[in-house]
Amino acid sequence: MAVAERLTIAVKRLLVLASAAVVTLLALPAPIHSVAWEPPRRPTLDGPLAPNQALRGADKLAAGQLVGPCDVVVDAVGRVLTGTLDGKIVRIAPNAPLEVLTETGGRPLGLALSPAGELLVADGMKGLLRVDGAGNIEVLAREAEGQPLNLASDVAVAKDGTIYLTDASDRHGWDEQLYELLEARPSGRVIRFDPITRVTTVIARDLYLANGLALAPDETFLLVSESGGYRVTKVWLTGERRNLSDRFVDNLPGLPDDLSFSPRGTLWLALSSARSAALDAAHPLPFVKDSYAGLPALLRPRTRAYGLVLELDREGRTLRSFHDEGGERFRDVSAVIEDRGALLFGTTTGSAVGSLPL
Repeated sequence: MAVAERLTIAVKRLLVLASAAVVTLLALPAPIHSVAWEPPRRPTLDGPLAPNQALRGADKLAAGQLVGPCDVVVDAVGRVLTGTLDGKIVRIAPNAPLEVLTETGGRPLGLALSPAGELLVADGMKGLLRVDGAGNIEVLAREAEGQPLNLASDVAVAKDGTIYLTDASDRHGWDEQLYELLEARPSGRVIRFDPITRVTTVIARDLYLANGLALAPDETFLLVSESGGYRVTKVWLTGERRNLSDRFVDNLPGLPDDLSFSPRGTLWLALSSARSAALDAAHPLPFVKDSYAGLPALLRPRTRAYGLVLELDREGRTLRSFHDEGGERFRDVSAVIEDRGALLFGTTTGSAVGSLPL
């Protein structure tokens, strides 16, 4: 058989296999009904975004004792608190055993300390919670304006005790975040909770997977990460634009997650995943996204392992970045704060809290 004939047969077989794969994909039931979205072209990783391995120099706190320590806060006596995938909220203190403060029975995502020192928790399965020093849990809110909190993601608190909360989706829960990302039908909300009246009020809506939340030091605005839109949005709390939104930074090199202000007034931003060329290419094609969502989890391509943290100035410009290409030591960074001259950060998939001296 001639070489050309063998090549022709091989090509035909590949076409048959490809056609069968497409038919199989299209035949799978789709759990979502996505819309077309044209993402901006990915930024080049140069200048302050140039890749490095700075995150590999971080220490691991409570190494091997945690499962997905998502957010981190530091209490008045210097203990690090974090919430884990198995529903625990733990305290990490130097030269002391790991302490389990409480178990929520859900997935604690965002954490914040109230002016009274109580821990406020955005639990992706249980809603807005308050935890006292003894570990007792009080449910503060499970809904806002009649709509359940499907995916409470992060929390911030003002000096007067007013609580702000993100709810990432009005359709999908904790284990369906991929669906919200693929659908490109923004339904995330920012919610205000009055601790006196116990009333919840939506102050921003139609956000693309509303995730991290940070209150400005002067409390005039909030910054909210829209993970599905690769951007951070400013929500005004005072003045003529109260409850209106502006873009703070757009076209980020990854999916923005939790964020926090530094003592200098700059912004620390964790990116839980690097941008995916395949996802960007699929976004304008709803039927491709719907078919992908119908695949069993084992057949879905894995995201690229990468760790990335940015520091932004007050105009949203990148000042510097900390990378772990390949995610060898830290990947999927979900939160970052600056405390006592070090960066502390959590991850959604890791087994330790990171601590990087600045």
